[in-house]
Amino acid sequence: MNPYFCISIDFELFWGVRDKLSLHSYRDNILGGRESIPLILNLFKKYGISATWAIAGISSFSDKKSLIRNYPSSLPEYHNENLCPYRYIAQSSIGDNESEDPYHFGYSLVDQISQVDGMELASHSFSHFYALEPRVNFNAYHDDLTASISTLSRFGKSISSAVFCRNQYDLEHIDVLKKCGFIQYRGNELHNLNSITHDDPHDLKRRVLRNIDSYMNLTGFNLSIANIDCSGMLNIPSSAFLRPYISPFTDYLKINRIMSSMEHAAIQGYGYHLWWHPENFGKNIDRNINSLELILKFYCALNQKYGMKSLSMSEVGKNLIKEVKF
Repeated sequence: MNPYFCISIDFELFWGVRDKLSLHSYRDNILGGRESIPLILNLFKKYGISATWAIAGISSFSDKKSLIRNYPSSLPEYHNENLCPYRYIAQSSIGDNESEDPYHFGYSLVDQISQVDGMELASHSFSHFYALEPRVNFNAYHDDLTASISTLSRFGKSISSAVFCRNQYDLEHIDVLKKCGFIQYRGNELHNLNSITHDDPHDLKRRVLRNIDSYMNLTGFNLSIANIDCSGMLNIPSSAFLRPYISPFTDYLKINRIMSSMEHAAIQGYGYHLWWHPENFGKNIDRNINSLELILKFYCALNQKYGMKSLSMSEVGKNLIKEVKF
């Protein structure tokens, strides 16, 4: 398989952080993230980039009535009730539609993304589902994915890729993906700083080291070596999380870290899989967009020199399947 550059972007608006942050503290990130999406799409068109947008179905509606009408047939019933978005909807005053509440409704943005060539829509579950958090109803994950597929199909796209929320998954959840008809998923980076666990707010040491690793090479080049796992699903591991702009110095370190790993992947004939959320661009939008453009320009140089290709997750999957069949 030729070397590839894969981008996946997790689209979730406030639903992805509502159990951790207040809307007041995060609203600027969401509004700025919304503003960044057309800019990101313009860069993708300019540099011929394919990308996967992993959409939390709950964030893809235009109004509250249609959201409630499309709930999954069963709910997870987390032991920690604060994780339940349905309880949040019932107890909070989310708006009636996207125009008055851009923090919870994103239909217009998903529609815009879906109309750009090379953009894949993937499932980020329906409800921003936490696979490894203790819950009463295990079957709820299947119903959540079914609702996610139905929701995203409204945009006229075939849904074959999945991204786990907060990178939580195990073999049982991968098997559920397979039963629901998914072909590939984004696996976690292959080092112990990203071992798969439920959300642990006390795991400070590992989070600090992950942060440092974004700027200094602590864990290697983290190549994305697409593979068929033991369940028969295609695993397209992530390589790095694109952290937001902090300062000129940290951005210099971050971009150099990413570029050196991309170049190593291109030389070795493997992949590099970069991911982030639009909200990560929500502050210092111009600087974050400039950083992304530097990375995309570097990809173009690797394309010319080593034949590295920009592929969405589904395109990586199709190429891997062709290679295996051959």
